[in-house]
Amino acid sequence: MKASQFLLTALPALLPLAIIIGSQQPCEAKIGEQISVFRAKTASRLKFRTQESRGAQVNYRFAFPLTPDEETRCPGFATGITVTVAGGKIVGQSMAIRMGDAYDEGRMLAARRSLDFILEAIGKPKSTSQTEDAQQLASIKSAIEQALISNPQNIQFPGFPQRSKLSCSPDGDLLVAVLPPIEQAPPGSYMQGPPR
Repeated sequence: MKASQFLLTALPALLPLAIIIGSQQPCEAKIGEQISVFRAKTASRLKFRTQESRGAQVNYRFAFPLTPDEETRCPGFATGITVTVAGGKIVGQSMAIRMGDAYDEGRMLAARRSLDFILEAIGKPKSTSQTEDAQQLASIKSAIEQALISNPQNIQFPGFPQRSKLSCSPDGDLLVAVLPPIEQAPPGSYMQGPPR
């Protein structure tokens, strides 16, 4: 397997993730980054929704405004993110995507948003090769199709320890989660995965 490819495997269970609906542009959140830095650099384009404490963790929920082009191409398409913070640092994030009314266009937008979201979260630069980008996009689109038929997917890029999971909410929305490596997850959190 080349270093530019990523691993894609089925997940045993659906992650319970919060859904906030808005639209999507890259969110600029990186695992390990200070939440204050993230909030400062995204304040002009993300709409803060809520903040919820869960023990030592705090979930910040944001919505993204739709671009006029997205509204025209795919009415009803929407995304939002939840950034999970422990000790002032981002330890995980999730994105919910409602596909909208245009089936094919919604899936293409979802694939692009999901790939950009995952790459940004793990700190992997987007490929400058159109061929490699197209291959990654096709793989993500395939993973989305599987996730939407209740077959959750796990994505991990070689050289990047973070875990990315694609699944489907009970409402049929796509859920994308980026979690820290198991050994860096906050103790006792769902981010550590199932007991071994």
